[in-house]
Amino acid sequence: MALANYTDLKASVATWLARSDLTATIPDFILLAEARFNRSLRTRQQEARAQMNITGEYVTLPTDFLEFRSGYLNGSTRYVMEFLPGDYQTAVSNNTTPGIQIIPAYFSIQGDSLRFSPLPSGTDTATIQYYSKIPPMALNATNWLLTTYPDAYLYGSIMQAAAFIQDDPRIPGIKTLYDEVIAQITHDGNRARWGGNNMRMRAA
Repeated sequence: MALANYTDLKASVATWLARSDLTATIPDFILLAEARFNRSLRTRQQEARAQMNITGEYVTLPTDFLEFRSGYLNGSTRYVMEFLPGDYQTAVSNNTTPGIQIIPAYFSIQGDSLRFSPLPSGTDTATIQYYSKIPPMALNATNWLLTTYPDAYLYGSIMQAAAFIQDDPRIPGIKTLYDEVIAQITHDGNRARWGGNNMRMRAA
């Protein structure tokens, strides 16, 4: 059976489970598998960029945000954004000089927002690189993970069904296959990023 889209995936999970009474529950298994992917995977396919206007102390993060990688302030000169814990940010925000342009060069993540400091004196823009969530199959016909690694979705969904169906002797074998494909995804991502080159340490 092909695994080209969400419909194929649901049908394949049902076939592997050999259960005709789980049609309404299989989407939950897929959703739970995606939650596990988002906790465990950090691959190049998840890398995303976003630009944001900084008009105040807090700017809402992208809805698919998982983890911050890097960022910089845009302009003729780019300034790398530096992480600063919240308490220190408050002190920096209070340290301003009237008439001097303030560049919000420091950040932290608080809830669903980036917090910038010192407080900008005008409107600035920043570009952030971050890891994004797996596009959910419930809202997409397919995504990069299903296209490239359909076995991850299949085994991951069956793993999530284990607690529901109980006492299926195949589950330990499925878990082994799942762990192998997750390791392979990580390996492929590292190989694509670095190729066959050895990383070279730079002298301080």
